[in-house]
Amino acid sequence: MYLFIAAIFTAELIIAGALISFIVKADRKICTLNNQVTAFIPAFEDGLRKFYNIVHNLKGTLCSLFCLLQKKKNMYRFKLIKILVWYVILIFCKGKYKRAAVFFHLLVTAREFLDKFIKC
Repeated sequence: MYLFIAAIFTAELIIAGALISFIVKADRKICTLNNQVTAFIPAFEDGLRKFYNIVHNLKGTLCSLFCLLQKKKNMYRFKLIKILVWYVILIFCKGKYKRAAVFFHLLVTAREFLDKFIKC
């Protein structure tokens, strides 16, 4: 009977030794991994800051681009309205007032010439 208890006790010691050995190996690997993560954190934070700055600058650039497009859109809309008004006046004056029509036609032609000349 003592032999049986000694065999069980020995088996438990072997199992406990194997578990302790496994826990020590796992602890070493965890410590190594922890050191690697700790060393990687500053580089990761720096990368995140750079990414944030890129996104922030991109947002500002897109906002500026959209504002510029809105200004151009309003400018072309205003130019289109002015041209339509000029031609409506020209059409209405052409029937009854021949001299006024010629004068307005001359103004429209001069304006178109100046627009082309200024763009060049």
